[in-house]
Amino acid sequence: MRKLWGVVLVCWLGCGYGAVAAAQVSAQVSTEGKKMILTATYEVPVPEAEVLAVICDFDAMPRYTPGLAESHILSRQGNVLQVRQRGTIHWGLISSGYDSIREMTLLAHGLHGHSLDAENGVLDSDTTLSTAEGKTIVSYHAVWWPASSIVRLFGEAAVRANLVRQMSAQYEEILRVGHAE
Repeated sequence: MRKLWGVVLVCWLGCGYGAVAAAQVSAQVSTEGKKMILTATYEVPVPEAEVLAVICDFDAMPRYTPGLAESHILSRQGNVLQVRQRGTIHWGLISSGYDSIREMTLLAHGLHGHSLDAENGVLDSDTTLSTAEGKTIVSYHAVWWPASSIVRLFGEAAVRANLVRQMSAQYEEILRVGHAE
Protein backbone atom coordinates (compact mmCIF):
# COMPACT_ATOMS: atom_id res chain seq x y z
CA MET A 1 0.00 0.00 0.00
CA ARG A 2 2.86 2.38 0.86
CA LYS A 3 4.42 1.84 -2.57
CA LEU A 4 1.07 2.55 -4.24
CA TRP A 5 0.82 5.88 -2.39
CA GLY A 6 4.39 6.64 -3.45
CA VAL A 7 3.48 6.07 -7.11
CA VAL A 8 0.37 8.25 -6.79
CA LEU A 9 2.45 10.94 -5.11
CA VAL A 10 5.11 10.88 -7.84
CA CYS A 11 2.45 11.19 -10.54
CA TRP A 12 0.72 14.03 -8.71
CA LEU A 13 3.97 15.92 -8.07
CA GLY A 14 5.18 15.47 -11.62
CA CYS A 15 2.06 16.59 -13.47
CA GLY A 16 2.69 19.72 -15.45
CA TYR A 17 6.04 20.60 -13.86
CA GLY A 18 8.90 21.15 -16.31
CA ALA A 19 8.16 18.01 -18.30
CA VAL A 20 10.94 18.67 -20.80
CA ALA A 21 13.52 19.33 -18.08
CA ALA A 22 12.29 16.38 -16.00
CA ALA A 23 12.80 14.11 -19.00
CA GLN A 24 16.47 15.19 -19.07
CA VAL A 25 17.11 14.25 -15.44
CA SER A 26 17.95 10.69 -14.47
CA ALA A 27 17.44 10.23 -10.72
CA GLN A 28 17.48 7.32 -8.31
CA VAL A 29 16.89 7.02 -4.59
CA SER A 30 17.59 3.95 -2.51
CA THR A 31 17.45 3.18 1.19
CA GLU A 32 20.13 1.39 3.18
CA GLY A 33 19.00 1.07 6.77
CA LYS A 34 18.27 4.61 8.00
CA LYS A 35 20.19 6.38 5.25
CA MET A 36 19.04 7.31 1.77
CA ILE A 37 21.30 7.43 -1.27
CA LEU A 38 20.28 10.05 -3.84
CA THR A 39 21.80 10.28 -7.31
CA ALA A 40 20.89 12.43 -10.26
CA THR A 41 22.51 13.12 -13.62
CA TYR A 42 21.77 15.32 -16.58
CA GLU A 43 23.58 16.72 -19.62
CA VAL A 44 23.25 20.33 -20.62
CA PRO A 45 24.58 22.06 -23.78
CA VAL A 46 26.27 24.85 -21.79
CA PRO A 47 30.01 25.23 -21.04
CA GLU A 48 31.17 23.80 -17.72
CA ALA A 49 32.26 27.20 -16.34
CA GLU A 50 28.75 28.61 -16.83
CA VAL A 51 27.16 25.54 -15.23
CA LEU A 52 29.48 25.86 -12.24
CA ALA A 53 28.58 29.55 -11.90
CA VAL A 54 24.85 28.67 -11.68
CA ILE A 55 25.17 25.81 -9.19
CA CYS A 56 27.42 27.94 -6.95
CA ASP A 57 25.20 31.06 -7.01
CA PHE A 58 23.46 30.35 -3.72
CA ASP A 59 21.85 33.80 -3.52
CA ALA A 60 19.99 33.23 -6.82
CA MET A 61 18.66 29.75 -5.95
CA PRO A 62 15.33 30.84 -4.40
CA ARG A 63 14.36 32.43 -7.71
CA TYR A 64 14.23 29.05 -9.49
CA THR A 65 14.34 26.24 -6.91
CA PRO A 66 10.90 24.89 -5.93
CA GLY A 67 10.16 25.43 -2.24
CA LEU A 68 13.37 27.34 -1.48
CA ALA A 69 12.37 30.63 0.15
CA GLU A 70 15.78 31.86 1.28
CA SER A 71 19.42 31.08 0.50
CA HIS A 72 22.43 33.14 1.45
CA ILE A 73 26.10 32.84 2.27
CA LEU A 74 26.81 33.31 5.99
CA SER A 75 30.59 33.24 5.70
CA ARG A 76 33.38 32.55 3.24
CA GLN A 77 36.96 31.41 3.81
CA GLY A 78 38.70 30.84 0.49
CA ASN A 79 36.71 28.18 -1.34
CA VAL A 80 34.69 27.10 1.74
CA LEU A 81 31.29 28.70 2.32
CA GLN A 82 28.71 28.40 5.05
CA VAL A 83 25.29 28.59 3.42
CA ARG A 84 21.93 28.92 5.12
CA GLN A 85 18.82 27.78 3.26
CA ARG A 86 15.19 27.87 4.37
CA GLY A 87 12.17 26.54 2.59
CA THR A 88 9.40 24.01 2.37
CA ILE A 89 9.38 20.54 0.87
CA HIS A 90 6.04 19.32 -0.37
CA TRP A 91 5.13 15.68 0.10
CA GLY A 92 1.87 15.68 -1.83
CA LEU A 93 -0.74 17.31 0.39
CA ILE A 94 1.66 17.50 3.34
CA SER A 95 4.59 19.88 3.56
CA SER A 96 7.46 20.31 5.96
CA GLY A 97 9.69 23.30 6.51
CA TYR A 98 13.44 23.21 6.74
CA ASP A 99 16.17 25.55 7.88
CA SER A 100 19.66 24.25 7.21
CA ILE A 101 23.23 25.41 7.42
CA ARG A 102 25.70 23.62 5.19
CA GLU A 103 29.39 23.87 4.57
CA MET A 104 29.95 24.03 0.82
CA THR A 105 33.43 23.51 -0.61
CA LEU A 106 33.82 24.92 -4.11
CA LEU A 107 35.94 22.68 -6.32
CA ALA A 108 37.39 23.13 -9.80
CA HIS A 109 34.77 20.76 -11.26
CA GLY A 110 31.88 20.92 -8.79
CA LEU A 111 31.21 21.24 -5.10
CA HIS A 112 31.01 19.22 -1.90
CA GLY A 113 28.39 19.87 0.77
CA HIS A 114 28.11 18.79 4.39
CA SER A 115 25.32 19.69 6.82
CA LEU A 116 26.45 21.56 9.91
CA ASP A 117 23.17 21.06 11.76
CA ALA A 118 21.21 17.88 12.23
CA GLU A 119 17.69 19.35 12.44
CA ASN A 120 16.83 17.90 9.01
CA GLY A 121 19.20 15.00 9.30
CA VAL A 122 22.80 14.69 8.19
CA LEU A 123 23.40 15.25 4.47
CA ASP A 124 26.68 14.88 2.59
CA SER A 125 26.63 15.64 -1.12
CA ASP A 126 28.91 15.92 -4.13
CA THR A 127 28.12 17.58 -7.42
CA THR A 128 30.68 16.90 -10.11
CA LEU A 129 30.92 18.32 -13.60
CA SER A 130 32.53 16.75 -16.64
CA THR A 131 32.46 17.44 -20.36
CA ALA A 132 31.66 15.07 -23.21
CA GLU A 133 30.74 15.79 -26.82
CA GLY A 134 30.32 19.51 -26.18
CA LYS A 135 27.94 19.06 -23.26
CA THR A 136 28.43 19.43 -19.53
CA ILE A 137 27.42 16.39 -17.50
CA VAL A 138 26.15 17.23 -14.02
CA SER A 139 26.33 14.33 -11.55
CA TYR A 140 24.85 14.64 -8.06
CA HIS A 141 25.38 12.09 -5.29
CA ALA A 142 24.16 12.49 -1.72
CA VAL A 143 23.93 10.38 1.40
CA TRP A 144 21.17 11.54 3.72
CA TRP A 145 20.14 10.35 7.16
CA PRO A 146 16.71 12.08 7.35
CA ALA A 147 15.52 13.16 10.77
CA SER A 148 11.87 13.45 9.70
CA SER A 149 9.48 10.55 9.98
CA ILE A 150 7.53 12.12 7.07
CA VAL A 151 10.40 11.23 4.75
CA ARG A 152 10.38 7.61 5.88
CA LEU A 153 6.56 7.52 5.65
CA PHE A 154 6.43 8.62 2.01
CA GLY A 155 9.64 6.84 1.11
CA GLU A 156 11.91 6.73 -1.89
CA ALA A 157 9.32 7.71 -4.51
CA ALA A 158 8.54 11.03 -2.82
CA VAL A 159 12.21 11.86 -2.26
CA ARG A 160 12.93 11.02 -5.90
CA ALA A 161 10.06 13.27 -7.05
CA ASN A 162 11.48 16.19 -5.07
CA LEU A 163 14.99 15.47 -6.37
CA VAL A 164 13.73 15.49 -9.97
CA ARG A 165 11.86 18.78 -9.37
CA GLN A 166 14.96 20.47 -7.96
CA MET A 167 17.34 19.13 -10.60
CA SER A 168 14.88 20.00 -13.38
CA ALA A 169 14.67 23.57 -12.10
CA GLN A 170 18.47 23.74 -11.98
CA TYR A 171 18.66 22.38 -15.53
CA GLU A 172 16.21 25.02 -16.76
CA GLU A 173 18.11 27.80 -14.98
CA ILE A 174 21.41 26.67 -16.52
CA LEU A 175 19.80 26.74 -19.97
CA ARG A 176 18.28 30.18 -19.32
CA VAL A 177 21.55 31.69 -18.09
CA GLY A 178 23.65 29.87 -20.69
CA HIS A 179 21.51 31.10 -23.57
CA ALA A 180 21.16 34.63 -22.22
CA GLU A 181 24.82 35.40 -22.80
